[in-house]
Amino acid sequence: MKYLAFDIEAANGYKSYSVCSIGIVTADEDFNILSKRNVLINPKTEYNLNGTRKNISIDLHLDEEVLKQSPIFPDIYEEIKALLEDPEYVVMGHAVESDVHMLNAACIHYRLPSINYKYVCTQLMYKLYKNEREIKALNKIADDLHIEFNHHASDEDALMSLLTLKYLLSQTGLTLGEFIEQYKISVGENENYCVKRTVSMLKDENLKNMRKDKENELCDYVKSLGRMQNKELNGVVVAVSREVEVLETEKVKSWLKDIHKRGGVFTTKIGKCNVYLYKENPNPADESREACLRIRQDSGDSVLWIDCSDFEPDGLQIIK
Repeated sequence: MKYLAFDIEAANGYKSYSVCSIGIVTADEDFNILSKRNVLINPKTEYNLNGTRKNISIDLHLDEEVLKQSPIFPDIYEEIKALLEDPEYVVMGHAVESDVHMLNAACIHYRLPSINYKYVCTQLMYKLYKNEREIKALNKIADDLHIEFNHHASDEDALMSLLTLKYLLSQTGLTLGEFIEQYKISVGENENYCVKRTVSMLKDENLKNMRKDKENELCDYVKSLGRMQNKELNGVVVAVSREVEVLETEKVKSWLKDIHKRGGVFTTKIGKCNVYLYKENPNPADESREACLRIRQDSGDSVLWIDCSDFEPDGLQIIK
């Protein structure tokens, strides 16, 4: 396993496709730097280095005359695509979704195929580790770690993102996979220009909306299955842990397809189920729901709890 950190700057904050530099830093599994470079690009647009906010001066450490002599985005596209899609790299960035969106915008603008890859966000990871309410920009983290760097220089920002991950893993003593598991992080993904945000089931401002979206997606999926083929599981009403709904949506769909085929019903309302598929070490949202489920049981309701890791739809029987 190797690491690849990247950072993108745009020449005009009002035009997200105006990518003018892509900083790329690679490292081995011990965070020894293998390469560090800043790919300069002629954005073919007017410059507005103040971004989209008034009176916010941003120094990109770039020379406009040099950029005018640089290749345009299609000329470097294949190289960037090969790096980001290389399975030997763990891809990362800081506030990385904005970089992913800019890269998508440039691909769309030049009518190039989507670059499809997974990634982690060091901004989210640092916030989770520090248990802080607010996210931090790279320059603030650099101050915390007593590291000097040129903020908004793409290669320097990419390096600082890599050093942030190195710090987090060294402080926790965890591998990246263990960190992701402990903080219940859903890895981000870009697929056919569709961005799946990297979020944590522990903390995320938009998590409630994401859960609702997944609920609606699962309900719509069940509706699309049409009429039940038999009534073998007539009376069985299944609810699933919120965490599993969000992080393992495709697996849940396969379960629901089998259950629906046999006459079972899916519900997002835990108060209506008589089968509950749970996950050990629940997050706070699931703990709250499960407490309500236990109150139902104390009142005499019969509910079958099944560990998601052990669940096989074929083994589900009618609740008696």
